[in-house]
Amino acid sequence: MNISKTLFKLLSRCQNAPSLYNMYINRGFHDVKEINGLDLDNIKKELLTIKEEELSDELLDLETSIFSNMFDDESGDDLTVVTPAQLEAFQDTFIEVEKLAAQYIEKIFDNKVISSTNTYDQKKYEYSHNGNKYYCYLDIYLEEKNKLKIFEVKATTSKKFDEIHFQTKSQTPMYPVFKINDTTKIMEYKVNDFIGITLDDKLITEDFILGKLKKQFDRYSPCGKYFYDIAIQRHIIEESYKSTGKEIPEIDYYLVVLNHEYIYDGKTENGKRIYNTSVDGQELFKIYDVNYITKIYQDLIYKERDNFDKNSERLIVVNNCLGEHCRYKKNDQCKFFNICHAPVFIEGSLLEFTNKKNCFKHLTKLNKSKKRERISMYELINNGIYTMKDSLIYTEDIDQKIEYNCYINNEQYIDKENLNFLINQIKYPIYHLDFESYNCPLPRFYGEKPYRQSLFQYSLHVEKSPGDCEIDNSNGKYHYEFLAPDHNDHRRTLAEQMIKDIDLSNGGTVLAYHADFEKQRIKELIDLFPDLEKELKQILDNVFDLEKVLHAGEKFYKSIDPSYSLAGKPKYNFYDINLHASFSIKKLLPLFTNLTYSDLEVQNGTEAILVYGMLPELTKEEYNTKYLALKEYCRQDTWSMVKILEGLRNLIK
Repeated sequence: MNISKTLFKLLSRCQNAPSLYNMYINRGFHDVKEINGLDLDNIKKELLTIKEEELSDELLDLETSIFSNMFDDESGDDLTVVTPAQLEAFQDTFIEVEKLAAQYIEKIFDNKVISSTNTYDQKKYEYSHNGNKYYCYLDIYLEEKNKLKIFEVKATTSKKFDEIHFQTKSQTPMYPVFKINDTTKIMEYKVNDFIGITLDDKLITEDFILGKLKKQFDRYSPCGKYFYDIAIQRHIIEESYKSTGKEIPEIDYYLVVLNHEYIYDGKTENGKRIYNTSVDGQELFKIYDVNYITKIYQDLIYKERDNFDKNSERLIVVNNCLGEHCRYKKNDQCKFFNICHAPVFIEGSLLEFTNKKNCFKHLTKLNKSKKRERISMYELINNGIYTMKDSLIYTEDIDQKIEYNCYINNEQYIDKENLNFLINQIKYPIYHLDFESYNCPLPRFYGEKPYRQSLFQYSLHVEKSPGDCEIDNSNGKYHYEFLAPDHNDHRRTLAEQMIKDIDLSNGGTVLAYHADFEKQRIKELIDLFPDLEKELKQILDNVFDLEKVLHAGEKFYKSIDPSYSLAGKPKYNFYDINLHASFSIKKLLPLFTNLTYSDLEVQNGTEAILVYGMLPELTKEEYNTKYLALKEYCRQDTWSMVKILEGLRNLIK
């Protein structure tokens, strides 16, 4: 088998992955010997003597549960291929990031790099082991005499890497492990500088630091997944030299990411953005020396390769190896997630608890303080507990019990007192506000950073008194909107129009759903346009979060009334089983109205980003259709807020 770096990350996840992959590439049970205790070898022998219509129900059910989640029954389309929306929206930008990174590396190292954005033009390394061929390609590298510098470019930002630190104990200083070398401009891993010295009366050893930094050596952690990726590359490169008997040259490994502190000055040449050094000396990229980290990872990779060898020989599927490695609802969710989790995709599933990680406790296991030890959702699932109903004895969280009771008793939970208290904080007129933004990896306009949520649209419904609002603007007083007509900078026009549309001279409330997003965008507008600060600050100070009306912690209540205490009370003011662990507007809307997003051309924020991104490439007719679709989608968001608030008012009457 040919195993790329990406495929190795899939096949080394768990015991089931090699077996499922074998079935996937062969579109049948093929070499797999056992599935959840069902001996396929014996069944395959029986298949030689019986007709297809005589196959056991057990085998047919098994075949359906596995392959219907791999391939579409009618079209045969591969259902395991899911392209993250961000990759689709910014595919060209990611290519541009690699090109710009190569230019920056040449500047820093004063040497010409070898690079290509076409994988098959890149330098390839490979080696064979146990009948498998492992291989990888180099994005960017520098060759010198008996030296090699390898650069892995990732279109993520530097903030999480700069924040890696260790402490000797709580309340002592935090010691960052990456520090910039002012001469080379490389972010160097400075752990060795601490080993053998005394900090805060503590002798620092390598084991001590590695213990403190264990998250960085977790292949699924926010930083660890990038280090692990380069570590696999290091493994393949160095094994390829060993396999040919060649001496391994001196190799340095670097991670290159976007600098989260870089601010674009807006400069362009011939219509193309020029990312010069910013006024405060920041560059668009940061380069991290990951030699030490990738070396530490090698033991794990050899262990995973050995486990893969064993699992490839056994080729069995078990029903109790689910865990964090499945990466539920993450961008790197396992390709075969739906297959392994099929037994859990039922009404009242454990997956429908909003808090899945920290709210289960073991009946019998006690820790040193004689308190019940926590047990994860996956531990329960692996032991055959799939539903809320079966989890009661493990459930102690007060909000989780509300979800449980709503499911078991088919009821809604309503705290009228808290709902009434919070709704009374919302003063009329109400300006229901929703933003749409474009979080491009490369900053597009003056004052933006990488991945800045660049505003291009808002919708505003004005509710002058309870129920005094309409969905459209036919009479010119209920609905207002702005949508950038192209990819030029329209942020000031948006800000000025919003100030005009939101008239708080006689009071009122700016209502948003999950309002932290709208608040942050308004703060960014204030930074960009200080002459509009007074008007924008007034809008910002009057923003209220509709989502918090449904569920909020004590901190939110105390921001309204310092004497309020949530002690012993649930965070929920409202819950319904049909929310299925989500408080999104799209889940709430059917509970209060017959409105739906399903008949809209643009149905969610991700699609809005995709459609906005393609506007410059469309014909006039296509443009008009898509432009209108964006308006309809954003208008639906704010009109939905009007109807949800109306529904909540009715609950407390």
